[in-house]
Amino acid sequence: MLKEFIKEQHISIYKLAKLSNVPYSTLNDLVNYKLSVEHIRAGQLKSIADTLYIDLGTLYDMCVFKKSIYSKKYKISAKIE
Repeated sequence: MLKEFIKEQHISIYKLAKLSNVPYSTLNDLVNYKLSVEHIRAGQLKSIADTLYIDLGTLYDMCVFKKSIYSKKYKISAKIE
């Protein structure tokens, strides 16, 4: 979701890295789900959130890979991380 949000803001990962002072490799891995949000320094997350004008909770939700599933048999849906 973070990747789509960045794209909607018409900003590249490279430019976001420069503006937020977060290493490009770290940001790229975060955006592409190669690095979990729990493994990034709080200061870096704050800097990314501030640069994108969003709060930390919103950024966290965008960085956590979630998938919705539904069972027709049991008529239940859930989101998994």
